[in-house]
Amino acid sequence: MSPHLTLGDIHSDSWGILRQRLTESAALRLIRTIGPIELSRTLGDTPIPAGYCGTCKHLPLGGVSSASELDHIVSTPGFELIEREVQTLSTKQTPAVAYLGAAEYAGLTTLGRSERRDSQSVAEVTPTSLT
Repeated sequence: MSPHLTLGDIHSDSWGILRQRLTESAALRLIRTIGPIELSRTLGDTPIPAGYCGTCKHLPLGGVSSASELDHIVSTPGFELIEREVQTLSTKQTPAVAYLGAAEYAGLTTLGRSERRDSQSVAEVTPTSLT
């Protein structure tokens, strides 16, 4: 797995540590907010022809210069506003993962939320049902 997608080891890291890494990682915040294809473009790369998941796995996020660039992007007021809006929308909408071709995992995106969308079966989620 790509290093920027690895949060830790469930055998040695607590859920709190894993969640902290998930929420504080500039790379993961950007992936959640603008998506890997737009992040790839922002970093000056061409998205991988393998699509959304392939682009995410191959993002060039290992270097120090990448880390400081990502930290700079997430520290801007504009990004913080967009991130907040995306988070707000994601709590009201069907998980985007369903639309992106991984509908069987869509329910995992709401684990731990007080208002889970159990009323809509993941099997019912299609690109047209998200509009």
